[in-house]
Amino acid sequence: MDPDYEKDRRSAKLRQCAGAAIFRSNIGVDKLMPEFLHYLPSDEEKVFSNPAELIAHHFKVPIEEADAFLNEHPPLELLQVELEKSGVQRVIPPEES
Repeated sequence: MDPDYEKDRRSAKLRQCAGAAIFRSNIGVDKLMPEFLHYLPSDEEKVFSNPAELIAHHFKVPIEEADAFLNEHPPLELLQVELEKSGVQRVIPPEES
């Protein structure tokens, strides 16, 4: 993590985590991210190859428990929670007629 992360989390000038960049590649969302985010090629040997591995590691739980958690709380739901914590508001466009 960049030493200045807590000062301004939204700055595009912060050094970015190589592991996070590789994880995004591993799970196939790297091309969906904004261009200012760091990009690195996939490497499933050195970095988590799926969300359950990441959850198991960070919460120090067995992979089966991480899988069960993700079945109840899909990654998109967890993303929405994190975005809301940072003050991002979701805007749902009106349906087209």
